[in-house]
Amino acid sequence: MIAITFENHHGELKFSMKGHACAAPAGEDLICAAASMLGYTAIQYVSVLEQAGWLREKPEIREQSGDLTVRFRADEKRLPMAMNAMYVVELGCAVLAHNYPENVRLQSTLAVSAKA
Repeated sequence: MIAITFENHHGELKFSMKGHACAAPAGEDLICAAASMLGYTAIQYVSVLEQAGWLREKPEIREQSGDLTVRFRADEKRLPMAMNAMYVVELGCAVLAHNYPENVRLQSTLAVSAKA
């Protein structure tokens, strides 16, 4: 089971993904491949924000097999843009969780926080 979490703590955004889908042998699991691609997209986006100088502090990016965490705080001007990008990644994860509920679980406060 892949457990995916999105959080927003007063502008500090966190995305984590833990576990494996176990839908096929390693290297052949398309659910894991799709989840990994969404995770790598989030990592790349935060790296671009950091290179542009749009983060308040150095981001936390941790990536190991079956364990990915991205935590960052965009500057006030870029926070809406960062929230929107993370929401897009969250939508992709929601599609996976909807289509493969036995392999992917999604928990999020991001969309709720974006509306507040």
